[in-house]
Amino acid sequence: MKLFTLYALVLAALGSGMTACNGKSKHVTVPDSLAVAQDTTPPPFDPGPVDRFWNDLARMLAGLPPDTASTLAAVEALPAVVEHRRFFDGAWQKKTEAFIAPLDQWATTEIANERKAAKNVLYPFSGADAMTIHTLFPNAPRYVMFGLEPEGTPPSPALMTPAVLPANLRNLQIALDDILLLSYFKTIDMQSDFRRGELNGTLPVLLAFLARRGNRILWVERGIVGPEGVFDTAGVKKVPMNPDDSLVTGVRIRFQPENQPQTVQDLYYYSVNIDDGHISRSMRRLLAKYEPCYTYIKSASYLMYYPSFSIIKSHILDYSVFILQEDSGMPLSSFDRNVWDLQFYGAYNRPIPLFANRFQTELYKIYQTDPSVKPLPFGIGYNNTPGKSNLMAARKKNP
Repeated sequence: MKLFTLYALVLAALGSGMTACNGKSKHVTVPDSLAVAQDTTPPPFDPGPVDRFWNDLARMLAGLPPDTASTLAAVEALPAVVEHRRFFDGAWQKKTEAFIAPLDQWATTEIANERKAAKNVLYPFSGADAMTIHTLFPNAPRYVMFGLEPEGTPPSPALMTPAVLPANLRNLQIALDDILLLSYFKTIDMQSDFRRGELNGTLPVLLAFLARRGNRILWVERGIVGPEGVFDTAGVKKVPMNPDDSLVTGVRIRFQPENQPQTVQDLYYYSVNIDDGHISRSMRRLLAKYEPCYTYIKSASYLMYYPSFSIIKSHILDYSVFILQEDSGMPLSSFDRNVWDLQFYGAYNRPIPLFANRFQTELYKIYQTDPSVKPLPFGIGYNNTPGKSNLMAARKKNP
């Protein structure tokens, strides 16, 4: 045997800490002179590129005081900006007392395990409601939201001028009226509210809610869903925001909790029509990447009651390990009791008049006779009055 081959074999045996002897193995202590020191120091935390304009913009949109040396300092003292702070402070305090605080307390008790475990949170038919999903799952690394509303064109600092800012802030207040007064966006209002001015689409509302929830925005990028289901920023500027075409567009917001500087989270919002006739292969591939997912459904217009939404309905049932919904999500008959454990909250009498034909007799019987139904201390969904709302938590038995 050649000398260098023998030498290599000896080194290999020493490196493994074992040597062969008569077909048996015994432990060998590696001499200190041959031990290699291992650096166990974790690599420095890198949140990726940071553009502070986005955090400054988010704070302004959320009616929060500016940070030191804000990139928007030139307009922070405008009467319209000061008035917007007053508007948001008052509206947010009322919303927190009536909805956000009790929702957070409820989730801490009732879905504590899911809050800790959730890595991928799916919110179909969401509009721009980052407020609710972040309250339910505040620590999830990824949120995937989508709806028909356009994501909007990310604005530049040049657009935040005294000439255009007052009208844009007023448009934002109009867009926020429904969600702050109720617990959902009205589809008919979103069709106009998210298409006005330089601050258009769902992006301004998403930024405002994330900032109010105590997050620092690191950066924002617009992109498309590529053929393999991957978010891609290449060439997106030439792509129109049309939810009905086969090319899905959206935005990605990277942010971090202000009290957790070593953590980053991503929120994706996609403008897309997901009925069976429009949902693309690329969108289905994208959604399949977020497995397992924790799904939340609210104010979904009872769309998944229709056969024309069977694909997204099947995807949610197949890929989710946990689903939280009120009755406008999926009908009770969608949940096989051999697969799902169901827990009901609140009250169920009948849908609002607009959806009166979606009354569920079986669900009504459960709420009338099942002693395991738990109270719900807040209003949510279309019947958003406390004492008239419902939620159902579905946990997959063998995820």
